[in-house]
Amino acid sequence: MIGYGAHDVTNNLDMSGIWSKEERQKHINYLELKAAFLALRQFCENSHGEHVQLFLDNTTAIKYLNKMGGRKTSLNRLAKQIWLWCMHRKIWLSVFFIKGKLNIKADALSRQKLNADMEWMIVDNIFAQIMDKFGPCDIDLFASKYNYRLDKYVSFGPDVKAFAVNAFSLNWSDYYAYIFPPFSVLSAVLQKICLERATAVVIAPLFSTQPWFPVMLKLVCKQPYILPKVQNILQNPKTSQNHQLKNMRLGVFMVSGKNCVKEAFQKTLPISSLDHGEKVHKNNMGHISKSGCFFVTKKRLINLIHL
Repeated sequence: MIGYGAHDVTNNLDMSGIWSKEERQKHINYLELKAAFLALRQFCENSHGEHVQLFLDNTTAIKYLNKMGGRKTSLNRLAKQIWLWCMHRKIWLSVFFIKGKLNIKADALSRQKLNADMEWMIVDNIFAQIMDKFGPCDIDLFASKYNYRLDKYVSFGPDVKAFAVNAFSLNWSDYYAYIFPPFSVLSAVLQKICLERATAVVIAPLFSTQPWFPVMLKLVCKQPYILPKVQNILQNPKTSQNHQLKNMRLGVFMVSGKNCVKEAFQKTLPISSLDHGEKVHKNNMGHISKSGCFFVTKKRLINLIHL
């Protein structure tokens, strides 16, 4: 059983997710019961004094909920947890059986695959080093329940553990954020940082020919670093697989939309005669040596050194 899904018929809302590697080791009856709990928490978090009808296609899960427990310890504990959650909100739960062939919507949602590009995360020891240099950050703006690096995180879809959904819906000036976004939205990320005068720690590839790259260099407000090769630092938490792109290098940048902050740092940089965003070396990735690599912004030389 890879994933779970649920559909709120009354409000025409959907939710879905993928079980973690550890969760997949659980018995299917436990996962069916947990999926029911996740659905209740997603759709009924703010409900009070209501009667909720829950339709499941697993008879064991139905039995444990209708009897408010049972013999199996793990299922008994989870069923009681569900009822305590409902009682706290004065929700009365009625649970009914629905044939699997009729449970089309929820079944389809449970089989959805999330975009794998959203699930990569920096491994623990490297993230700790990043926080030593730039932290502590107070929110992870692009994450999921599988790869969040901070307890307060924003997801890209329904997630009962998330602080909020859709990072672009928040005002970033309220936070000092850790941002490891899909590369396709880096331009939008930098634009929002500028507009809201936010300060954040951004993980980004050293793609100097991309339009967003010179923009990012202009926002740098502290010494940036080159991270180790991606196959050593990027991991998919659902599969425990390492990233396979051997030639891509990532950098970590503290950036700010506040002019006084970024200008104060950039005045400390050595002067260069090269144009904005131009590299000292011709390679599009920049020639990375033991001393790092160099880029230019506003006639100032930025040296990215190894973390």
